[in-house]
Amino acid sequence: MNQNKIGIIGCGWLGLPLAKEFVSNNYKVKGSTTTKEKLEILKNEGIDAYLIDVAENSISNSFESFLYELDILIVNIPPKIRKDANSNYSEKIKELVKQANKVKNILFISSTSVYGSMQGKIDSNTIALPDSENGKEILGLDTIKDSTVWWESGAQPPQLLADGEVVMTTAYNGRVFNAIASEGKPFVINWDGQVWDLDLWVIPKGAPNQEATMDFVKFSTSTKALADQASWIPYGPLRKSSFGLVSSFHSDPSLDMAPHMPTAPANFTRALQNDFEFWADNSDQLNERFNAWLTK
Repeated sequence: MNQNKIGIIGCGWLGLPLAKEFVSNNYKVKGSTTTKEKLEILKNEGIDAYLIDVAENSISNSFESFLYELDILIVNIPPKIRKDANSNYSEKIKELVKQANKVKNILFISSTSVYGSMQGKIDSNTIALPDSENGKEILGLDTIKDSTVWWESGAQPPQLLADGEVVMTTAYNGRVFNAIASEGKPFVINWDGQVWDLDLWVIPKGAPNQEATMDFVKFSTSTKALADQASWIPYGPLRKSSFGLVSSFHSDPSLDMAPHMPTAPANFTRALQNDFEFWADNSDQLNERFNAWLTK
């Protein structure tokens, strides 16, 4: 008998088969339902059944005994917006996680898709753009639309910050650095989860001066050239050999550029690389869906 004890909140059409699969693999399983009639069904499947109702500010009293000795808690309850439009699903989940804070492993699953009708492989890097009310509730997209400014050019974010129109923004780090170093703006960059991209040199097939072109590419991507470039704008360098040569800002010798590099070790811990292939395959579809949501 496997000693791991698993609890599943919400033994519906997805949670119940999952619970049965665990039972068949000799796990001790606790399962919850919101209807008394279903308690017997769970018991007949070898599931320790509980009647639990999750509200925004409270959970039924049996929840404490449900959590007792659990190693893993699986949360599988739907938003049910069509049944209760005033229900705050996000707050329910927060309350549940707060009360279950002693459980070491908590896993949230849902049959409600936050990826709309997207086809193909979906993973943790896939951008979620739901087209159902349940999916939107999970992400809370509609709750932020009216209080969000959508910028279209790189010059806008630092200007929006300077004018006090926004309190935080996504931005190109070079633009923000320039506002800090050259204009004295009191901005701070949060590098956690930064999205990094590559600039590329491309030599068209059949282009003239191939030898001179290759010499230029070799020079421009060399250790020293990349380090020198970083004294003018905090982009790169991509070469590890360049980083130790990064010096001060070209117009202010007292300003060390190394801590402002996206590739500085402290800034690069949780960086995400832009996925060229994903956007090549999905940009048109996602832009169309995003604009439709934005204008409705």
